[in-house]
Amino acid sequence: VTDTFYANLIYDLIARDHIGDDYIQTVNKLHYHEFFLRDCADIVHSYDVTGYPEIARQDLQFFAKSQQSDGNFLSQSQQYDGWGEAVWGYAQHYRLTRDKAFAEWALPQIDHAVAWLKQARAADPLHIMPASDVRDNEFVPGHLTGYNFLALSGLRLAIDMARETGHPDLAQAWQAEYDDYRTTFLKVLDAQAAAHNGYIPPALDGQKGGYDWGNLLAVVPEPTLEPHDPRVPATLKA
Repeated sequence: VTDTFYANLIYDLIARDHIGDDYIQTVNKLHYHEFFLRDCADIVHSYDVTGYPEIARQDLQFFAKSQQSDGNFLSQSQQYDGWGEAVWGYAQHYRLTRDKAFAEWALPQIDHAVAWLKQARAADPLHIMPASDVRDNEFVPGHLTGYNFLALSGLRLAIDMARETGHPDLAQAWQAEYDDYRTTFLKVLDAQAAAHNGYIPPALDGQKGGYDWGNLLAVVPEPTLEPHDPRVPATLKA
């Protein structure tokens, strides 16, 4: 078990590309030799919890190059899970390191990202994370459930970072957005879960099909739903 653990850590380190001033965390050196916000956020977290915060910080600095001019974090077209992964990646790093200099670097990016989120939600018919047609992972078009859980996870943790680093104005504004977003999203989720015998579906537009992929992001990396919320065991059972 120990050898397997260290082998996985080493494979992640091997997958880092050092190009110029950038440390680019790719998924591996083979088929997925590419930067994905979703994978990198989880890999960075593995560095943070195993005692390599400097490596984590180097990887996180490359996240900024995926922030679009409108504020969205996007590494691949329509893959809106990147928004939540980037914001959570920044905030979880601060939670574990208490690196205030890093927080001051990250907070303006998050504020720009929240501005995009507010505009995107306002323009969306369900007022949640916009729909996509990526045909990957969940493999179904529509408003993907996991994208919303990830966004709420990231925003929730970012609020704590803003508050703890002396930015009550940001914390208050982001809390208002979080509360409105969570309330709106849960209404949509309630309706879809009720139509599926309590099961949390991959997408939220009433369509059938799709693969179970991001459904249980309901409880990780941050618990939007409590682990014993009836929808969680219903999804596990399904």
